[in-house]
Amino acid sequence: MFRVEWLPDATNELTRIWLSADSATRQTITSASHEIDRRLARNPNDEGESRPDDTRITFAAPLAAKFTVDDVTRLVTVLDVSFYARRSRP
Repeated sequence: MFRVEWLPDATNELTRIWLSADSATRQTITSASHEIDRRLARNPNDEGESRPDDTRITFAAPLAAKFTVDDVTRLVTVLDVSFYARRSRP
């Protein structure tokens, strides 16, 4: 297992997203953040997609989280989180 830590800026952004949402969306955001933590703690190197500068991004609707992995210390650091809306399929 890996330890997952959110940088203060990421935590602040998650809070801002949550506060700006309605009640139903808040429940979804809370569930998504817990899902991100669970996945990153289990197997972060295979989670999501790679990005430049040794970062990765993962998605748990309606959140996207950018993170790094330190295999030596077994630490995952969530750098940033954002809200996204799923696109409707044509």
